[in-house]
Amino acid sequence: MPIQPYFPEPLTVSENVSEAKHRPRVAFIRKVVGWHFSTSAAVVAMALGFPMKMAPEWAFIGFLACLIGLTLVRRAFDGGKTENILSTSALLPTLFFLSQWFEWLHRTGVPVVALVPVVFGTGLYALLCGNDFSYIGMFVLTGAFELVAVVTARVFGYFTPTSAWLGLVLGSAFLFYFSYDLSMLVKRRRFGEGAAAVADLYRDLLNFTTYTVRVYLHWRRFRFI
Repeated sequence: MPIQPYFPEPLTVSENVSEAKHRPRVAFIRKVVGWHFSTSAAVVAMALGFPMKMAPEWAFIGFLACLIGLTLVRRAFDGGKTENILSTSALLPTLFFLSQWFEWLHRTGVPVVALVPVVFGTGLYALLCGNDFSYIGMFVLTGAFELVAVVTARVFGYFTPTSAWLGLVLGSAFLFYFSYDLSMLVKRRRFGEGAAAVADLYRDLLNFTTYTVRVYLHWRRFRFI
């Protein structure tokens, strides 16, 4: 009997994007990064321009409820045109609630604006890298871009020393999550599921809780505990 890994293997589907040749695989990844940039721009636009300002706790609860709804859609349909349509539809209110919550965080002094150079950097990298896309390259170059952006903002007085450090931590954490999740979702997405893949970058935020359950069940199954 083969030795089981201590942690559960990543979820995969047959004929996934990661199994394709280099060019179509990179084209899919660049498209997902580009669409994610568009959704992030929509969050910023709604945060700046939408007249309604809801209570932060309701914005967070709404955002969390949308993530759960997106996860249920993925579990119910598991890819295909229907999931693409439903994920896109559910993503719209998700972005709205996120924009309301981020707007409140920004007003209270949390440097969420430090996420902007990360989103811009990943989008710019995907645009300019051509077929030489690399997850590590995206992480390193975007991380350097974020550092320069935050240090520049600190020099011009936009950030205090504390908010600059916190901004770097937030941006780096999000960049690590984005790079890792992007590398994993190509193993569970097929061509034609680009919209659902973009939604994955949001709903996979819940993986921090669900993965713990997977690890526990895996350990119980193979008697690691």
